[in-house]
Formats: sequence, structure tokens, C-alpha cells
Amino acid sequence: MVENFGFSSFRPGQKEIILDSLNGKDVIALLPTGGGKSLCYQVPALSKDGVCLVISPLIALMKDQVANLRKRGIIAEALVSGMGKNDLDRLLDNAVYGNVKFLYLSPERLKSELVRERIKRMNINLVAIDEAHCVSQWGYDFRPPYLDIAEIREWLPDTPFMALTASATTKVMKDLEEKLQLRSPAIHKRSFFRSNLRLSVQWTHHSEQSVLNCLKDHPGTAILYVRSRKQTTQIATRLAAMGISAISYHAGLTRSERDERQAMWMADDVRVMVATNAFGMGIDKPDVRLVIHLELPDSPEAYYQEAGRAGRDGEPAEAIMILRKSAAQDLKSKVEGQFPEIEHTRRVYTALANQMQIALGSGMGVFAGVDLPAFCRKYELQERPTYLSLLLLERYGLIRLSEGFKPRSFVHITLSSRELYAFEVQNPRFAPLIKQMLRWYGGLLTGPTPIDERSLGASVQIPDSSIEKQLKTLEGMGVLVYQPAISGQGIEWTLPRTESKYLPINQKEVLKLKEEALRRANAMIYLAEHEEDCRFSMLLAYFGEEMGECGLCDNCSKRNPSKARSSRPDKDVLSALKNSPLSLEELEESLPNIELRTLRKLIGDFLDEGIIQRDESGVYSIVSK
Repeated sequence: MVENFGFSSFRPGQKEIILDSLNGKDVIALLPTGGGKSLCYQVPALSKDGVCLVISPLIALMKDQVANLRKRGIIAEALVSGMGKNDLDRLLDNAVYGNVKFLYLSPERLKSELVRERIKRMNINLVAIDEAHCVSQWGYDFRPPYLDIAEIREWLPDTPFMALTASATTKVMKDLEEKLQLRSPAIHKRSFFRSNLRLSVQWTHHSEQSVLNCLKDHPGTAILYVRSRKQTTQIATRLAAMGISAISYHAGLTRSERDERQAMWMADDVRVMVATNAFGMGIDKPDVRLVIHLELPDSPEAYYQEAGRAGRDGEPAEAIMILRKSAAQDLKSKVEGQFPEIEHTRRVYTALANQMQIALGSGMGVFAGVDLPAFCRKYELQERPTYLSLLLLERYGLIRLSEGFKPRSFVHITLSSRELYAFEVQNPRFAPLIKQMLRWYGGLLTGPTPIDERSLGASVQIPDSSIEKQLKTLEGMGVLVYQPAISGQGIEWTLPRTESKYLPINQKEVLKLKEEALRRANAMIYLAEHEEDCRFSMLLAYFGEEMGECGLCDNCSKRNPSKARSSRPDKDVLSALKNSPLSLEELEESLPNIELRTLRKLIGDFLDEGIIQRDESGVYSIVSK
């Protein structure tokens, strides 16, 4: 492990998972965000001959994992959308005959006969299913193609499986074992409790001032989560104007732009990342001190994932929800609107097949760039319901949307405000377009910002083609940088076309998904609005874990201010033991602000990690190094 990954010891829980896998057992690993799930399958896979098959729903995460493995000299490949048949054939051959150690693919890829036949010929030493909660109808991100993973058992009867996730309820855990056909799996579940993470909620009419106060009170790196792409740009621009270095991040940016912005934040060149929930998956920055949510997350699972990105280094950190009174209704409305009518989805499916010229019974593997606004105009469809229908078709494995599916054009004005004003005075024919862009799109002066040429043209009464010409002319004059919408971002047809009335989607299934999404939303609303019980205790109860009061969240602090505990009970325990060896009773007496259950858990963790030891008389002491 030292040679490949540079670590001299395992994180809690990793060693046991790895040993069970090496012994040929199926494993379910439920580790909290930042618990090091990828290492759990990478280490045993590297210890054996053959290929580790990694099934993941996230293209971006697959690419990041492949890049990180290659940096360490480990050969890894990923099957991604838009890959030509020749490239796919070559990559699969390398996995069969070459020295590929890790092959990443989406569950939809298992539908391909070519992929299935090659997998049967590979020497697979481990099948790792990442984000395994997607297998379950009760998971917050259910993906029906995950249900087909169990078929691999027929091809690889003696190969161990490992299902990994960071957030799963008891119901989901039972579903994993059944749907993946795991054989008496070893179940490893670490506590979700984070002793250094304070959870709190602020209700306000003045979000901006509250954000500024939080950033002032919590020096260091921060993530600010918002719901819309437009908000990320507006808030990042506003923070920058106030002297707080900030940058925006959302799925509408190109891959290179997202990589660049992420790298700046990781390197501490930027303090605050203002992002949609597109940011954070697979990101392991240990020193994030603050995570702010300006809207309610969709579910406790999403909240735990996002809040858990704070304080991974074990130092004090805080996750704060800064909410308006309309937050609950806003979330319910959002969830209600995420499920399109089935008839509309069938209509979109047929229109898309016609657009891509796909005949009945064919089309699998066909990839084409699709301009969503133009597509909707051509087939007289509303854009928002159409986009949601495409997401539903993807959810059921019928198509796959490439990253940044909705093609966007980007503009970055490179002149200063003063220089831009002087340019408008000298070149009045460009003034209407420039003024309208500044009016509509925040952030143009600070970085590449997505625009819609058609809407701009309509607002200033200029044809689309003339808008593009003006933008290109302005680019030539050094006023701005213009990047037209990139072709190739689009849709892959993952299954042969069928008649729309036979789509494997029915209204009952969609309604069931909707009900489940509303249940999770209501659980999130309860967590935010309820002010009587410990917030961490409520969050853990949702995942089937019992604990007493954390003593640190805003509810605990308000209820028992005199008993509010230290934000670092682990350090308090070690500090007490450094002074002298103590029994459990003596530790409890000397640390009255640490709940007994928490104290016992910390002692157990320290014993597992070899930090402390216990003698025959029950006295604990620090292990000398």
C-alpha cells in the first residue's frame, strides 16, 4: 500500500473490508463520506492477478479514478459515452489480453453484447459496485440498469463482489444483498457520527449578510451549495466584489473549465467554491472548514454527503443551512416537478429517435450531438419537461446523456468595466448587445459564463446568426472571448429502439419513485425545522443508527448551553491520557462534557487504530512510539 498509494496505515474499517475481500467473501461496505471507499477495492484487486471490474454511475468520478490510478503507475481504463466502436474494441481487447488492472464502466454498458462477451473472457478478480445504493428502488438515486449487475454472477460464479456506498438506510442495505445476489456478505458499517462536525440551521430574510457573517466566523476553505447554475455565477461574482475569493462550478461548464476551477480551489488559490450539487463527488480536500447550504438538499442522504465534505482532517468544521421560510415549500415543489408525464416521455423518445434517424430494432451505441432548444422547437416540445423526460429515459437505461449534455456557448469579457464603457461609447452599434449581456448574465467580467444566443437575439431584435457574428467580431477586437456551443455533447442510444408504447416505464413506477422522493424531502424538512432534538441524532436515526446527543449542534447548544461539549472530544480524550493513564470511570469523571456513549466509541476507535492500549486492570494509556 505504501508503494502504490503512499499511506502507511489504513483508515478505520478499511483493513477488515480488504481482508474479507482477499478471503473471497462478498462484502457490503457502508463507509461515511471521506472514509476511503475506493482503497477498499483497489488494494485487494492489486494483490491478485487479473482485472477489477468497477461499476459506477458517474462518468466524472470514473475519469478521476482512472487519472489517479494512472498517476501511480497503475493501468486503468474507463468505457465512456461517445467512444467509437474501434476504440471500444481495442480497450476491451487490452482488458482481455493486456495488463489492465481496473476497468471502469457504467451499468448501462452491461447491456452491450460486445461488452458482455468480452467480460466473460476476462480474468476478473473482483467486481466492485460503487454508489451501490443505486441498486435499490428505495435508494435516493435508483438506477434500474443496476438491477442487471446480478447477471454477472452467472459468468463469474467464484469472483467476490464488493458493494460500496456512503449513504444507505436499513431498507437499502437489505435490498443490496437481495438485488446483487450477494452470498452471505460480510457487512461493514462504520458510524456516521462525526465528532468534529457541527450541524446548524439559520432562518433569515437576509441570506447574503448571513453568508458573509459565516465566512467571517470560519476562516479557511468553504463550499457554498446553491440550486441553480445562475446562482453560482451571481453569488461568486458578488463575493469577489466584496474581497472574498470565490469561483463558480456547475455541470454547464466544459470539462476543462470544471477541472481548472476545481484545481484552483484544491490548491487554495480560491477560498470559496460556489456550486450546485454537481461539485464534490470524489473530492477529498481535507481542510474544508465550512459547508453552507442556501437551499434544502433533496434528501438526508444528499445532505450527509455534502455536509460531510467539511472537516475531513478531523479539525473543527461546521455545516450550516442558511434558509428562508419558503425553503420547505420550495423543496416540495422542486421534487413534484422532477417527474414528467409518461405520455410526454414517450413523445420525447419517438421525437429523439426520429431526430437521430434510428429505426425500430436498431440504434444501440449511436451517439449524436443534440441542441435541446432547437430540438424542442422542431418537435413543438416544452424545454423543461423534455429535459426531465430525457433524464427519466436515462434513468431507465434507454439513453445516456453525455457530460454537460445541454450544449452551451460561453462568453468572457476581458476588458475592465471602465475600458468596456469607453469601447461602447466609441462603438455604439455593439452597445445594445453588450448592455443586454451584462444585464442578464452575472460573472461575464470574471470568467467564462454560459449564454443563449437565441434569447439574446430576440431581446435586442437581432437574428441568431448576426448575434454570433457580432460576438466573433467583438472577440477579434479583443473585447471578449467567445466559445460557441461545442458539438459532440449529446446523447448515446444505449438499447435498440422499441415502440414508445412498450417503453419499460410505467406510471405506477414513476409515482412510486415520486412518493419515495417526497418521503426523503419531508425527512430533510423535518431535520431542518425540528428544534427540539439533536440534529446529528436525527440524521443518524434516519440511517438506522442510534446515538445520544452530540452536544455540539445548534439544538444541543441552545438546550444545554452549560453542557455544550468541545468540538474535539477526541483530542480531549487523548490530552487527558497524555497526562496520566486513566480508567473509563476516571476518564468519564475528568471529561464531564463528553457523553458516555461517545466516550466509549472514541476509546474503541483509538484501540482499533493502535493509538491507545488497555492493561489487565482496565486502565487506558497512550501507545508509546
